[in-house]
Amino acid sequence: MRPKILIIILLSLGALTFCEKQELSRMLTNKSEIKQKGAFKDVMVSKENILYMNLPSITKGLSTKSGSGDDGDLVSLESLLDRGRMEELDFDGRHITQIPFIEVKSDLDVSIQDSLNPVIRPEDITIVKKYLIEVIDTPANKVRTFVAALIPSKAFLDQYGADSLSYLHKGEFKGIVLYSNLDGSCRNVCFYREGPIRLGDVIDPGQKDLYSRVKVISLVRKNPETRSPSSDDDGIYGGAIAGSVCVAEKTTRKRVDEDDK
Repeated sequence: MRPKILIIILLSLGALTFCEKQELSRMLTNKSEIKQKGAFKDVMVSKENILYMNLPSITKGLSTKSGSGDDGDLVSLESLLDRGRMEELDFDGRHITQIPFIEVKSDLDVSIQDSLNPVIRPEDITIVKKYLIEVIDTPANKVRTFVAALIPSKAFLDQYGADSLSYLHKGEFKGIVLYSNLDGSCRNVCFYREGPIRLGDVIDPGQKDLYSRVKVISLVRKNPETRSPSSDDDGIYGGAIAGSVCVAEKTTRKRVDEDDK
C-alpha cells in the first residue's frame, strides 16, 4: 500500500474515533442490530428531514421522532435505508457498519454560509449524505447506533464529487457532520477541514460574535418560478428559506479551559 493512501486511511479512522468518543448515550449490549433487516421499522421519521437532526430553528414539518404513530408524514427509518450498499470496517477492537440512506429527490436545497443571509447564492448550495452507523466496541461490550449527515463544503464537492462521500472513508473530507440519535436529538457537531477536527455546538445566532468560526446551514425551498429553462441543474435558488441552524466550533474568543477543548 502506498504511503499516501495509508496516511489517508489512518486520518479517516482517527477522525471517526475522535467524534465517537464525544457521544452522549451508549447502550450496553454485545449484539448487532443494524444487520437485522427490519430492525428499525418502529423508528418513525419524517422523510422530508434531509438533515435528520431535529433542530428547533427548523420548521416543525421537518421533525424526527421515535416510536409508533398514525402521522401520515412519518415513515419508518427502515424504509429509508439502502441495505444493498452496506459497508463494514474493523479497526482497533471495533466493528463499524454504515448503511446509506436511499437517495431521493427533495423540494429542498441545503446551503452553508458564513452568516444568516436571506439570499442564497448558487455557490452556497451543497448536498447532504446520510448514513446509519453502528459501532460495536468489543472490549467494552458496547454498541452505539446513530445517524451521520455529511454536509461537504462547496469547494470539496466541486473537487471530489458526490460519490466520494462516505462516513467510513472521510480522511480528506471538508465540511460539517451532524450526528443525531435515532430519535433525531442532537448528538454532536464536527467541523472537518485542514488540520485537527473541531467539535461544534448548535448556537443562538445572537452569540455568533463569541466564536471564531461560525457557519449557518439553511434549508431552501426550490422555487420553480426562478428556474432558468436552459439550466440542467436541479438546484433552483432564490426560494424561501424553510429553516436555518447556526453552528460554531466550541472554541470561543474567550479563554477556553482544558475540559472544554
